[in-house]
Amino acid sequence: MLTTVLTVLITMAILAWLFHGVGKSRAVERPGTLVFGAAPAVRWTMLACGVVLVGMGATVAILVEERAEGLGMGAAFAALGVASVFAIPPEIVVREEGLTSRRWWGAAKSIRWPEVLDAPVGSAQQPFRVMARDGTKIVHTLFNVDRARFAAEVERRRPGGGEKQVGTERQSAGNGAP
Repeated sequence: MLTTVLTVLITMAILAWLFHGVGKSRAVERPGTLVFGAAPAVRWTMLACGVVLVGMGATVAILVEERAEGLGMGAAFAALGVASVFAIPPEIVVREEGLTSRRWWGAAKSIRWPEVLDAPVGSAQQPFRVMARDGTKIVHTLFNVDRARFAAEVERRRPGGGEKQVGTERQSAGNGAP
């Protein structure tokens, strides 16, 4: 019972620390771009979990006397370690021409602003999804930095975004639309 309580408390403390790190981190401004990466605390924690789990997998595979059982448990730990590293949130780059989501291993997807179909804001406790006409999705996760600024940039730049209906005329909020 005590082990369960301690595990829950430690997990809650780690999650609170991660969300605190996400809340403090801001998007990186580079010439002509805004970069919304994973918060440093998230990146380092997921990387550390990956290393620890792979190490545990190797240790279990070596030390368990029943060879088949040790290899099975070791492979399970190692697979969890690899999965935690591959789960690091992508870096999202906002440019004048559109959005690009890049994973650390090189996988990338892009959406041009005219192709944005939907970008529902939702609550602050939900991932922010930008969907294109061709089905491409770019997701700003809860562990990416500066969610409010990302939502504001998408709303400002997407087709029809940043405009307000006033009577029968439309007024632009500075996104270049008529």
